[in-house]
Amino acid sequence: MLISNNLEQIQDEIRQKVTEYVRMEQTCQKQNTEIKTLRDRNRSYEDELVELRKFMDKLKKDLGVCKEENSSLEQENSRLKSSFIRLEHDLDARREQEKILIQQISQNDHLVQQLQDDLRNELNKQQECQKVIACLKQNISDLANEKELSEKTIKELANKV
Repeated sequence: MLISNNLEQIQDEIRQKVTEYVRMEQTCQKQNTEIKTLRDRNRSYEDELVELRKFMDKLKKDLGVCKEENSSLEQENSRLKSSFIRLEHDLDARREQEKILIQQISQNDHLVQQLQDDLRNELNKQQECQKVIACLKQNISDLANEKELSEKTIKELANKV
């Protein structure tokens, strides 16, 4: 009985050990599977990390290009602002010149109006003078005719006397 008890005890221990071994084997397989999964994930993460580093390098390059473009644009903006300010000053100067020219034109228009009025007056005077000259020529012609008649009459009278 002792042997039988011992044997049963040993068999129980062996069963427990086998069960424990099977359980440990299953746990080991699960852990190996998890390790494999973790290694795959790790490779995937490393690949993703490599891609992210490449992407980050590309972004750094793009940032450098953007900074250069921004610098160029800022220089262009500064140049355009300077040109704009210069053009505003030129425009202000031209507006002043325009005001002066408008005043001069106004004065010249007034002067032209005066000269036109003077010309009209002079033309009227000239017409009056031409009328007077025409009248005087007519009077001279009439007087010349009268003189001829007078001279004829004097000659006739002198011839009769």
